[in-house]
Amino acid sequence: MTSDMTLDELVEHARAYVAEPNYVDQPILVGEKLVTARIHKLPGDAWRDLIAKHPPRAGALIDARRNYNVTAVTKAYPHVALILEDGTEIDASPRWSEIAGALDGPDLENLEFAVWGKNEYDQQERLQGKVRARETSKKPSSRESSESPSES
Repeated sequence: MTSDMTLDELVEHARAYVAEPNYVDQPILVGEKLVTARIHKLPGDAWRDLIAKHPPRAGALIDARRNYNVTAVTKAYPHVALILEDGTEIDASPRWSEIAGALDGPDLENLEFAVWGKNEYDQQERLQGKVRARETSKKPSSRESSESPSES
């Protein structure tokens, strides 16, 4: 991205990024069936709207850390597919709350982590990586920084 990028180009760049497939696959057991839950990242405004609808539970430390009810958010998540053992992908979104509500605790917890990771953690890691890269590219090389002004 160059400094001469216009605001229109910047908005288009952001829209193109959000439109790209971006998901995490989380293996889970549905009863005795091993399936993969494909958690698609939500656009920022949709994510903020979802977490706003599910305030943290009193006494739930994980909710206090995230500032929303992680279980309710996971059960209400609007964009989930299930990948069956034969590779068939099924849109689970219409019945996701029912499916998530029938899972064992460890599977639900793994999904909670996947939902949080895809919508919050990954973005923070991406941002920090870009900031570190920019800072590194601005630092003078060790040779440049060791030269005295009279040597240049």
